[in-house]
Amino acid sequence: MTLMLPLALAFPSLWVVAPSRLAAAGVAAGYFLAASRGLPQGVATFFDTGLAWGIALWLLASSAFVVIHMVLWSCRADRHRPWASDSHLS
Repeated sequence: MTLMLPLALAFPSLWVVAPSRLAAAGVAAGYFLAASRGLPQGVATFFDTGLAWGIALWLLASSAFVVIHMVLWSCRADRHRPWASDSHLS
């Protein structure tokens, strides 16, 4: 579990260099679903409901996160290789 925090730091980089809006959505979904993997069981325990309610809340929350990141992603060419930008020369 301790190794997951450094891996989570890769999310912004992977999201920025995603080649399409759909790929950016996949990166966001993978990140959120992995980061909140304990939510379904926590909801079922806290509210004393079935696991189905926890899974429903987990999917609803992840879809909100994914939609926000899909909307904010843009297809600018300079975003795909930020380390190769010549903007410091002007």
